[in-house]
Order: sequence, then C-alpha cells, then structure tokens
Amino acid sequence: MEFNEKFDLREDPDLVDGMSHRLHWDEHPAVWRLREEKLSLEERIAVCIHWSFSNEKWTNLLTILDKGWDALGPLFEEERCSRSDLFQVYYLKGTKVKEWLQFEPRKIAKEIVPYFTGLNRSMTMMEYAKIQESVLKEKFGFRSALYPSKNTARYLAMPRPDLVDPESVLIGGTGHFRGMMYVFGPPNIDGKLKYHIGSTGEFIPDNKHTNTWVEYMETLNNWEGDPITRQKWLNHEDNLCWFSKFVERKHGDKPQPRKFPRIWMFPDNFSLKV
Repeated sequence: MEFNEKFDLREDPDLVDGMSHRLHWDEHPAVWRLREEKLSLEERIAVCIHWSFSNEKWTNLLTILDKGWDALGPLFEEERCSRSDLFQVYYLKGTKVKEWLQFEPRKIAKEIVPYFTGLNRSMTMMEYAKIQESVLKEKFGFRSALYPSKNTARYLAMPRPDLVDPESVLIGGTGHFRGMMYVFGPPNIDGKLKYHIGSTGEFIPDNKHTNTWVEYMETLNNWEGDPITRQKWLNHEDNLCWFSKFVERKHGDKPQPRKFPRIWMFPDNFSLKV
C-alpha cells in the first residue's frame, strides 16, 4: 500500500521508467480518446484488439482514429508496428505482424459482435476475455491468447462500462502473480487457478488456488485507506505486476526496460506524475 500511495508521485527513478500507467488505469489518454470517439461496436472492438496487440502503441491509435486503418501501412514504413514484442509469442509461426495488425483485428471484431446481441447487461471483463480467446483459438488458429484478450477487455471497459464492466474481476499474468507472492508470501500460484464463467458473466472459482487468489485480491480491495479508489480488481491486478518489477529492479537483477520514443506511449503533454 505504501508503494501504491507513492506510485503517482514518481519520485523514485524506478517508478518513472517502464511503468507506463498511473495508479488508476482509466487516467490515460487512450481511455479519454476512446470515451470521446463515436465508434460502432465492431470498430471499437477492432481498435481495442489492435491497441492491445501493438502493446498499446499511441501513434498507432492516433493513426487509426484520425486517418483510418489504411494509414497504418505508411506509418509502419516509418516506425515499428508495435511498442515492444510483448505479444509476439501468441502469433502463429510465420505471421507478418505488420500485416496482421492492419487487417486481422477487424476480422476478429466481426466474429465477436454477435456475442453482444440481445445481451441486456454489461459483460464482465473475464467473460469478454474468454470469448475473445475462444474466437482467436477456434477461428484464427491461436493456441493461447488470454493475456492480450484480457487487455482488450480492460480497454473496452474503462471508456464504455455499459459494454464491459470495469468493476468486475480480472486475473493477471505472470508478473501479477509474482507481485502477489511478494505481498502475501509463497507459494506462487501462477498457472494453478481453475475457474469458469457463469451464465451471467460471474467469475466462479473451481479449486483452492483460485479461492486463495480471490481472498488475496479482496484483502487488497477492502484495505482501509486503499489508495486505489475505483475499478479495484483491474487496478490492483496490474499494480501487483508493477510492484514485482519494482522489487526485482531494487533487489534483484531485472534489467531496466527497453527504451523507445515517448510518443509511442502517450502524447508529449501527458504526465504520469499526479
């Protein structure tokens, strides 16, 4: 909690480089822009899929929204197509990522839209993520794609809670579980969770490790004086990941993050410091 309290002050150099979000993820230019945009559901899903698979590359988002998808080709001739190679492991072998990012998100979105038809409620984030993962596996040949699907769910939810609920449960990745272990102690339960999504989108644990994870997350969510004041599952999920990186850079041998132009993350007039 001390880490979270000081997160947005950005006084520690290890809280400046490589931690590209504020404590509350909805305080981000991409969320603000997506909230303002009048997009169809299909277009919104496509944009969020692209945003996630490009590892949140700001200039890509601006190009799509301001100039259209066809303008991505010329952009990718001038700069790399994604901010980092974070999601490269999910693509099929031989995928030309530049081309995939230009065309496939719109095809995937078209397959997902029908899941919203007749739904008289917001989806939960994990419900949406599991739907996108299944579409990617069954129709686009992916072996595993839950991690980027969860990120897509996050960016659908924050600007449009009427579509996906940003207050719902969200499970993290490897860094999240390491951060959880640093807070609560071993063992690391990464890869041990079993759960299913109920008929109304509810997250239902199926084993003791998932019950433990829920217990730990609820401990954080209900902590008196918690600096995170909204969208607690979403924000605690990711700040445990930031905490793991912080600990490993301070006390381990985790390398500093790769450097790239700041404009790839957000506009020059935006500051992480609050």
